[in-house]
Amino acid sequence: MKNTLKNIAILAFFGITITSCTPNDPTDGNPNGGNKEALDLISIKSTNMPTGNSCNLWDLNTSSSNTPIGFTTLRTGDFITSPAGLLGQTTMSYNTSAWDKVNKKYAVAINESLTIYDLSTGIASAPTTVIDNVRSIEYVAGTLYAIHNNNLEKLVGGSFVSLATPITLSIGTGNEISSMSTNGSRLFFIIGNVMYEYATNGTLANTTLLSGNHYDGVEFNSTDNNIYAIKKHAYPATQDELVRIIPGGSETSIYTFTYATDYSKATTAYDYNTRKYIIFSSNGHSSNSNTVTTVSNLTTTPVATSVGSSQYIFGLQIKD
Repeated sequence: MKNTLKNIAILAFFGITITSCTPNDPTDGNPNGGNKEALDLISIKSTNMPTGNSCNLWDLNTSSSNTPIGFTTLRTGDFITSPAGLLGQTTMSYNTSAWDKVNKKYAVAINESLTIYDLSTGIASAPTTVIDNVRSIEYVAGTLYAIHNNNLEKLVGGSFVSLATPITLSIGTGNEISSMSTNGSRLFFIIGNVMYEYATNGTLANTTLLSGNHYDGVEFNSTDNNIYAIKKHAYPATQDELVRIIPGGSETSIYTFTYATDYSKATTAYDYNTRKYIIFSSNGHSSNSNTVTTVSNLTTTPVATSVGSSQYIFGLQIKD
């Protein structure tokens, strides 16, 4: 009898061990039931309507990647300074953002200024704004990298400095600069029809020639080590596309969006837990509204769902 009970105990132990080691599939659920927990988002909500200085007033929000417009406001009514006065069209055309998971800082750039919120204490204090020409940004291991005055540089002590190998980028007239992403050691961004892959010391690792002229929403996907991005088309002729890019290799169109095509930049985030690619896209300057599109099954057959949201939301980041 004792041997029988001992054998049952051993089998039960191994059963628990095997079950606990069964890998979760965050896309389609897992044998143990349920999906991986959705990560939090962080974003800015403002207005496109140039009434007084209303474009300059920003609300800092958090939400979940499962309910992207279920906003909780962390700060409200921050007045963001700008040498041009009103931010509206500058924000729509140039906004880019980054989240520092090491120091818990959130940065938003709109070309003519860079604003940084410190969330390290869990309470959002008044942001710091630096007036400077910044077009694309990303944090890597606590350091902010940026395309600053046509150079790839990093922020040190409140000022931008050159990388170990100084990099001047070829940015032609009319070339749109995408958002930036990282795999933890390299930076990825698109200028015009070329995707660049740089090591953080300034070494160029890859360039990928693309078929379009304007891209945004660059997100690195650690599941397949590819880049996902939005190929933008001339307003209002053709709908935007979601493309998969193999660094140094090919580009494949995998989904055509149905949201309203607009001249402004889309803002995106990728939840690596639930494997959802989330897009906030403006419905036009006069509409003062957004479409929020969530795309799942990126690496197989993409499925998209959309919902509308009032006001203009940008600077979308995963707050992990």
